[in-house]
Amino acid sequence: MSERVIRQACVEDIEALCALILEHGPNPWNHFPEVEVRQHLQGIAASTTLAVLA
Repeated sequence: MSERVIRQACVEDIEALCALILEHGPNPWNHFPEVEVRQHLQGIAASTTLAVLA
């Protein structure tokens, strides 16, 4: 069994996070506008958004 790792997201994770959110996030109860999602995730690069990956 592989070890589980929790870490802070970094610049290299932004595109994968964006793809995951935009592909699997929207449903009848949630709306994820692409421009705003991308802007928020760019905050990872600017250190204004903290994201944790598991």
